[in-house]
Amino acid sequence: MLAERELRNVRALKSEARLALGQVKWLSVGAWRIGVSCMIHDGEIVQWAFSAQLLDRTHSTEQDWAALGQLITAVGAPFDPVTPIAQTKPTDVHHWAWVDGPDGPIHLTLQPELVETIREAVRKRPKPS
Repeated sequence: MLAERELRNVRALKSEARLALGQVKWLSVGAWRIGVSCMIHDGEIVQWAFSAQLLDRTHSTEQDWAALGQLITAVGAPFDPVTPIAQTKPTDVHHWAWVDGPDGPIHLTLQPELVETIREAVRKRPKPS
C-alpha cells in the first residue's frame, strides 16, 4: 500500500496538470510511472487523462495492482481504463479519460488530440533514474 505522503504527491500532480493545460505531468510512485494531463473544452469542462505504466516491465505483484487502485482513486479517475486491463499486457501503458461530473468522474473515450498529446509525452518523458 502507498503511504499518505505518496498519495498527496499524486493529488498535487493533478493540480500541476490543471495549471499546465495540455502538458502531461509525470511522477514515479511505488512500482508505477504515472502521467496526468487535462484540457479545457467549451470554456468550462475539464477533460482529464491519466496514464500508468509499471517501472519494472519483467514482473508485477498483487501489491503493485492494489497500489494502482490507490493511484486511480487519488487522481479521481473512473475505475475502468479506456482499454480494459484484461485486454492489454501488464507492461502496456494503461490510460483513463474522464470529465468531472456532479456525482463523480464520467468515463470518456480519449479525444484524438489528447491521445496524440499522451503519445508524444510518453515518447519524450524523462527516463526514471
